[in-house]
Amino acid sequence: MKKSIATALLTVIMCCLLMAGCAGPGVAEPEESGSDATVSAAQTPAGDTGLSPSEETVKSDEEKPAADTDDGESLAQRMSGKYSYHYSGNNGEEEFLIIDVVNYGDNLYAFCGRAMPDDYENFEAYTFWACEFIPYDRSEMASTDGDTVRVNALCFSVMSNAGKYWDSGSTGTVKLTDDGLVFEDFGHDGFFVPYTDDSRLFLKDERVQDVFSYLKDENVSGNDELQGCWKSRDAGGDFYIRFSGKNMYMYEKSPDAEVFFGAGGCDFHGSSFDCTGNMIDTGGMPFEFSADYDVDGDRLFLSAEGEDAPYKLPSGAEYERISEHDVHVTEMDEVIFDEDSFGAFGQMEKEPFYGVWIEAFKDEEDAKALVAELSDKGLPALYVYSCDWENLNAEPYYCVTIGKHGYESDAEEYLDDAAEAGYPSAYVKYTGDCVKSE
Repeated sequence: MKKSIATALLTVIMCCLLMAGCAGPGVAEPEESGSDATVSAAQTPAGDTGLSPSEETVKSDEEKPAADTDDGESLAQRMSGKYSYHYSGNNGEEEFLIIDVVNYGDNLYAFCGRAMPDDYENFEAYTFWACEFIPYDRSEMASTDGDTVRVNALCFSVMSNAGKYWDSGSTGTVKLTDDGLVFEDFGHDGFFVPYTDDSRLFLKDERVQDVFSYLKDENVSGNDELQGCWKSRDAGGDFYIRFSGKNMYMYEKSPDAEVFFGAGGCDFHGSSFDCTGNMIDTGGMPFEFSADYDVDGDRLFLSAEGEDAPYKLPSGAEYERISEHDVHVTEMDEVIFDEDSFGAFGQMEKEPFYGVWIEAFKDEEDAKALVAELSDKGLPALYVYSCDWENLNAEPYYCVTIGKHGYESDAEEYLDDAAEAGYPSAYVKYTGDCVKSE
């Protein structure tokens, strides 16, 4: 088994946070029951196990592709919804893996978790996290007749790993069928795909917990002049808001940071409103704020107030009205990983490690490009600055490594992967202590 400082440290933290209700997919998984059985939303408990044999659904070889759609919805829109996967452990305990998939302008995200079926009526996660499904080809997400997209799944949580990505993700495909979503490959991560198989079918299931807990009925009309999508002219990055009925969605995706995605319901009072909502990664933890607004044609002036307002929502900003099709769809080659992208509460940055060194560059952009190339091949690549480490080159270089490893033997296991990726000269070396100045 390939281990690293990141894996070991994150496992300890996740185990601790599990007791507090927030961890990740690395939690030990019960043994699969039967032939990878799943349960649909219409099924009810039967007998001591909660399922009768006739209610089990076999997986991928009998899956049907999704029916063609005539309503012009993109694949990202059609994939949005709630899904679950059911299994039983050796001791008879049952558990559901749950996913609520949401999109913003054909960018696809998910609230993921694990739930115990206390009453089989509602599945609330006892452990949860957020996931970004970053495509390699944005046209697959926008397709109105396609049913498959190749993505890199990047997981994070505001509680575990301090909001940082857990790692550089895992690559796989997601296929929309009439029954649900089929996940294939993803490095046998134990959540999207079993440890012992290449695919898993998550069935449509309305019992799954809502990713956004405070949304109002979409059919209830809100303020007509606010309806639609708006883009901030003042934010450093592209910051979007969207009003749909009495609901407000807030979104920003930067290439070097986890997605900012929150939503909530609004109560309107003339030229102001109050909003209560939550973020995709907080499991229902609420925020509240008030805002004054003024609409002038295709311009919106919005000023938010309140100590509990989302931290990225500008206190005063000007927005322009856009089509939701104009929202930028982030592709994997735009995502930037560096030494600050991962880590448990910032501790990993200063931990010495064995690196699988691929190449070093004077230009940081070249290092970023190689990290993206290796990540595209499913390798946990990142780069460090040589002057920050005792045993690396004293001259300034940006050095690319496949992972950070606590043991030399663990690092050596990646040498074959490096060779297969086109870097047969890769070698293992210990960084020594971190000498990075504060």
